[in-house]
Amino acid sequence: MVIENSSRGIVLAAQVEIAGNFYLRLRGLLGISGLRPGAGLYLTPCRGVHTFGLRFPIDAVYVNARGVVLQVLTLTPWRCGPFLLPCQGVLELPPGTGTAGKCIPGDQLRQVPEKGW
Repeated sequence: MVIENSSRGIVLAAQVEIAGNFYLRLRGLLGISGLRPGAGLYLTPCRGVHTFGLRFPIDAVYVNARGVVLQVLTLTPWRCGPFLLPCQGVLELPPGTGTAGKCIPGDQLRQVPEKGW
């Protein structure tokens, strides 16, 4: 799926996988060497993430059930992010994708309908 920051009119990630069950959330990004530009993983339901076992940093974008950004931060390997009760999901992106003013608390994220043939 494609995720857009509609508040800023930019695409955050064009190839987002959904980790919508226990096993996919448990595996997360383990076993890969990094996220390609434009890729991401959306964990739902999820209120907090960690980078234990990862060899690369990630940007974590916490969103509520309406897709409003609650918090954005970069997590280096072997760190634990905050646990946010109002959070519905966390979008994990390559470092620098969600930070540097591309996504701030209060921004609205949405899934862009994919164009097919």
